[in-house]
Amino acid sequence: PGFQFHSMELLRRSVWTFRPLASHQCPFVAPRRFSGHSKWSKIKHRKATADLGRSKLIAKLTREIRAAVREGGEDVNRNLPLASVVSRAREMDIPKATVQTAISNAAVSNV
Repeated sequence: PGFQFHSMELLRRSVWTFRPLASHQCPFVAPRRFSGHSKWSKIKHRKATADLGRSKLIAKLTREIRAAVREGGEDVNRNLPLASVVSRAREMDIPKATVQTAISNAAVSNV
């Protein structure tokens, strides 16, 4: 009654579907959506895999930092194993704040 297409061509090309309903209901329903086929869903899955690998790497380097701090202290200039781990962390683009936090946490738990 209140909803009309301007031409039959628009009606034919539209995504809207017709279904038989009672006389008081609108016969046109919203377009169907296809689930799981968006660009964001692909990015989300790839990002999840990459983030998982990165978090495992950070955890491994953090364990190595703790072990190095236990052995030789928290000073990077005097502790050769710690300097080695820190340089590897910088090569792998681990944030400096993360490395410093791991060193300070290991030093506090070592005391």
